[in-house]
Amino acid sequence: MIFPLKNHRGQVVGFSGRLLSQSAKEAKYINSPETLLYHKSKMLYGYSELFREIKKKEQVVVVEGEFDMISSAQAHVNNVVAIKGSALTQDQVTLLARVAKTIILALDADEAGIKATERAIGIVKEKGIDLKVIDLKHTAALSTEDQVKDPDELAREKPKVWREVVDGAVSVYEFLINHALDLYDPQTADGKRQIINRLAPIIENIDHVVEKEFYLQKLSLALNVKESLLKEDIARFGQKKPTTLQTQTEKEAASVNVFKSYQERNEEYLMFLLFSYKPDLIQEKAIALKDFVFKSSGFKQVIEKLALYQGTFDLKKFASSLAEDLKKSLMDVLLNEEYEKNAKEGDLEKEWQATLSRVKKESLRDEIVMINQEISELDSSLKRTKTEEKKLDELLALIVQKQAAIKKLD
Repeated sequence: MIFPLKNHRGQVVGFSGRLLSQSAKEAKYINSPETLLYHKSKMLYGYSELFREIKKKEQVVVVEGEFDMISSAQAHVNNVVAIKGSALTQDQVTLLARVAKTIILALDADEAGIKATERAIGIVKEKGIDLKVIDLKHTAALSTEDQVKDPDELAREKPKVWREVVDGAVSVYEFLINHALDLYDPQTADGKRQIINRLAPIIENIDHVVEKEFYLQKLSLALNVKESLLKEDIARFGQKKPTTLQTQTEKEAASVNVFKSYQERNEEYLMFLLFSYKPDLIQEKAIALKDFVFKSSGFKQVIEKLALYQGTFDLKKFASSLAEDLKKSLMDVLLNEEYEKNAKEGDLEKEWQATLSRVKKESLRDEIVMINQEISELDSSLKRTKTEEKKLDELLALIVQKQAAIKKLD
């Protein structure tokens, strides 16, 4: 099944596919790669269709997948959107803050979902939005016999109960306290310590004093410890992992810049070196890269435009012909002080050849990884057909070919 992915204006920017067969060996989900138009971190599936419902109710239910969103809407919970994975991003919250005063998370209750919920506190806080969570394990709307995996299943099988569950969403702090009490034994000293370690950074960063006092009292009763002692521990251990928007999102922003992949950094440096050549050589070098598959967003489009450039190359004129996001990506690379320093210290052509070699080798290694995945899938079959045997031989030969190409570049 294919789902068109639309931006907040309703324009199709990508596609998501899901296999319906439970026995299929291929990956269950496949999505469009990140492009200049499609950014997973900005995508809210269903937003363009349902934003009027969200605005009318001033609250939005955030689920993890397209099926969760569709089933929810069919169960008449129409103020719903889906994200890719479990992480709610700052871009998504900024978009939702335009139409909603409350965000209700309905994420998986696994560790990834819990961590995503904890991170969401800091992202939502600065927008002045209330954050609630659907707690399927502790909700009164579900009996102990009800075993549901996700919102999709509950909305399909018991739509009335799903509506009640949404209405019964609890504060994010209550949800995280309940989870910690489930995870560790509050009756033992070790369990109490682990619960406090887990919750201290969260409770310590509650802004409102009265609200903070409320959850301290609740936790004090659950742990059977004096509130004064609990406050001391929360203050002592709560400063180690701040979760405010300023600290969390700054770290995430820094990680985008600092922790780019090895291949992306080399591609950026290659692009810097390309524009360091004399104007009459830039197009010649770009044409040599025309068929290369870049990991860095936008680089492919820049190279294609360079290959078609007419007349004597002029950087200002060329940059003005690019879309704003392409222009920004290119300027960020060309104004990088580290790249400039490295280029000045070495011979330009030598740097170009060495960097191009690294980029090609890493690309070949990525191809080998993908081929090995195909081989693993074929190997998992107990009885292979002649066609599959032939395919396996071809893939093994292709790996040898790629490895030889890497050795040639050394």
